[in-house]
Amino acid sequence: MKIERLINIIMLLLENDTISANSLAQRFSVSKRTILRDMDSLILAHIPIYTTRGPKGGFGIMDSYKFNKRLLTEFDIQNILIALSGLSEFTADKETALTIDKLKSLLPNKMNNLKTLIDFEEIHEALSAAKKLIFFAIQHSKTIEISYIDQNGQQTERKVEPYQLYYKNTSWYLYSYSLDKEDFRTFKLSRITSISLLEK
Repeated sequence: MKIERLINIIMLLLENDTISANSLAQRFSVSKRTILRDMDSLILAHIPIYTTRGPKGGFGIMDSYKFNKRLLTEFDIQNILIALSGLSEFTADKETALTIDKLKSLLPNKMNNLKTLIDFEEIHEALSAAKKLIFFAIQHSKTIEISYIDQNGQQTERKVEPYQLYYKNTSWYLYSYSLDKEDFRTFKLSRITSISLLEK
């Protein structure tokens, strides 16, 4: 779709000094004429694009429009990347992956390999799948039904609106609104035996 291509072109222009029309055409598998029309569309949308001539010429975006890297130090960016890298392991979320790529472009090549990583992924595959499903439900405002074993060993079925996943004392918890109890409740993920995504 054209709108997706335009957004991707803007991201590439923000990350690079200049890009030739031919390079963009090859990247998006379209004609050079299509890229030129895309640039006209971006200019009409008040994106400050300029062109340069010569062997290394192409399209660029004015520096004043780009993110000011001085707002964050290189170590600030690296620390954010460490946290996001751990998060992406269990969300498998494309938006998170895109954010990570954007932040990596702000770092010099010598700092792109993170020396520290946070791995939130447990060995238990069922728990990992539960986190991903709950995260999806939170993102899309979906109600879920869970089978939950309480401290007394009793299993109950609960319909809840999930609001937050959080990690505390080496365990994952779900903070949600219980439709059955009409109140907010916290559930330990390791005690959830099954999860169903509801249409509501």
